[in-house]
Amino acid sequence: MNNADHEHGAGGSTEDEEVARFMALANCDEQDAKFMLEASHGNFELAVNAYFEQFGSATSMTPHRPNVHPSSELNISQPASSSRVPMPPRPTAVLTSGHGQSRSAAAHLIPRSSGVLGAVLRVPVAVIRTSFGLAWATFRLSLTMAAFLGDSVLPPRVMRGIRGATANILSQSVTDMDPTDQARWFIRSFKSAHGDCHPRFVEASFRAAMSQAKSEAKFTLVYLHAPEHQDTPNFCSNVLSSPELVSYVNDNFLCWGGNVQHSDAFQLSQRLNVTTYPYIALLNTLPDNRVQLVAALKGKVGLEELVAQLAQAVERYGAMLVVQRAEIQEREYARLLREEQNAEYEAALASDREREMHRVEAEKAIEQQRREQEKAESEARAAVEAVQRRKEEHDAAVNFRRETKRAALPPEPSATDGLLTQQGPSSTFPTSPAPAGNDAAATALVRLRLPDGGSVQRRFFASDSLRLLFDFVDSLDSTTYLRYNLVSSYPKRTFNNEGAEAGITLFEAGLAPQAALFVQPEEEDYN
Repeated sequence: MNNADHEHGAGGSTEDEEVARFMALANCDEQDAKFMLEASHGNFELAVNAYFEQFGSATSMTPHRPNVHPSSELNISQPASSSRVPMPPRPTAVLTSGHGQSRSAAAHLIPRSSGVLGAVLRVPVAVIRTSFGLAWATFRLSLTMAAFLGDSVLPPRVMRGIRGATANILSQSVTDMDPTDQARWFIRSFKSAHGDCHPRFVEASFRAAMSQAKSEAKFTLVYLHAPEHQDTPNFCSNVLSSPELVSYVNDNFLCWGGNVQHSDAFQLSQRLNVTTYPYIALLNTLPDNRVQLVAALKGKVGLEELVAQLAQAVERYGAMLVVQRAEIQEREYARLLREEQNAEYEAALASDREREMHRVEAEKAIEQQRREQEKAESEARAAVEAVQRRKEEHDAAVNFRRETKRAALPPEPSATDGLLTQQGPSSTFPTSPAPAGNDAAATALVRLRLPDGGSVQRRFFASDSLRLLFDFVDSLDSTTYLRYNLVSSYPKRTFNNEGAEAGITLFEAGLAPQAALFVQPEEEDYN
């Protein structure tokens, strides 16, 4: 801790107070304390480290004390007056750097090795430290099992002494613990030395304990444990382990304890300016997160006095907790109200999203149906237009063929009666006289049965080709198809206008002197 941090935690201590704190911490006289502080230019922490490095101590140890940024220091409001008279000084402890090594004035002058060489040199150190940690863990497990067996066979007084010795031994293995592990270690060591009857200490760092107490609207009962102090064993066994105190503390406070030889508890002791042990403090976290010291009890104190002092502090400052509980309840109600409103809002949003989704899906379905309908209508129109176009092309081809064949058709030859007649609904084809020198035996009278039920007949020369008969059918107004066949019923025979068959004569086709044929279309009639 630097000078600025010390002034922040101690509230502006004078030089005499610094000397008194150094004397209490180091168990030295005033002359040595002043000398070390002057040699360290007023740096309290550096002076303590330098003193223990130079003179040593049978009870010193090097707890893990992480570097703390000034912005994270606790702001503890001191009470107007202390409730106890200072008792004999606290046990000695050596402050350490963030890497668990003792710091001195010389340590600041030695640069830390870096680069490849530094990394290589740190590897064996890390291996040794890991091996040592595993060995200590095995040793602690063995001691725990031995303590369990000892509780079954040895008297309580003997086991109490053994537990105390065990705690002193195990205290050497906490150099690398974080604050939470330090709290767990303290609880285990306290239980090992003084039994299972003790306040319900929280297994968390001091800051976490204060945060939990604030959320529960409780005072935090802090016990700073100085294992080397002469009054500590009696206080722990007869006061802190008293069922009456344990019940009272567990019912009214959130309890946190720490060993001042560990960084978390030691830093708190510095900020509370503690010089006398055993030390009990009642703390409260204010709404602005400042920590208020409600009461402090220092030195040798009895069970009844401790309970009375705590009850008096609760009676005096308990109204603050009532206000805090009301604020907590109000915040909780506001939180629940916000959660309910948020849930309703989310439900409304979900409902709106669902309605919007259904609306979009319905619009998509309608749009899809409209597109499909438009496509069907377009396809139907295209089909109708295609049929109409084909019909128009077909009709144009039929009309063109009719006009062409009608213009090229030769006159009809004459017969005995000299006339060609048409019966039924079909129109009469104009007749022409037969050429001179021809007789009836040289002609063929062909009667045609049309698809519409009408009939028509015409006389041809027997020597005319079958194609001329087709030209005559093509020239009729009732012929509205491009492809067709001429069929005789007896004998059954079919004639078409394709291939070599169309070039034979009517006589060769067996249609002279007369014949009856059916006109059979081979394509769709667009009419």
